[in-house]
Amino acid sequence: WDICRTCFEIESLPTVQERDREIARQRYTLAKQDMEREREFQRQYERQQEEERIRREWQRKEEERRLECRMNELYGDELERFPANVRNPTSMHKNKKVRLKYTVWTQEKSPKCYELAEKREFDSSFETLEEANLRVD
Repeated sequence: WDICRTCFEIESLPTVQERDREIARQRYTLAKQDMEREREFQRQYERQQEEERIRREWQRKEEERRLECRMNELYGDELERFPANVRNPTSMHKNKKVRLKYTVWTQEKSPKCYELAEKREFDSSFETLEEANLRVD
């Protein structure tokens, strides 16, 4: 049973079915790796989004705290006469799309005091005229 090297290699070649099975295994392995990579990218994206949300929330709270401190420095005990919803309006009062009965606007002044800038911006809105007037004060 002695055969030459070339004949042995020819006899040792895999059959078509074996090659097809090996190709299918390789494709399955690659697809599985791609799915794992995609899941990892999705987890990273969600983690980044959550970190960004937490950072924005922290910045918002920090800004509110600075504003409260600044208001206390400027007005001190005078602030106590204003209700909490007037000092720091809730999201309901700050909603630009669904405004309440009375709206408070802000307007920037130009360098010359008697000239007002054309642009006015929504500040808040309230159910009662008294609350709106207190917000203006």
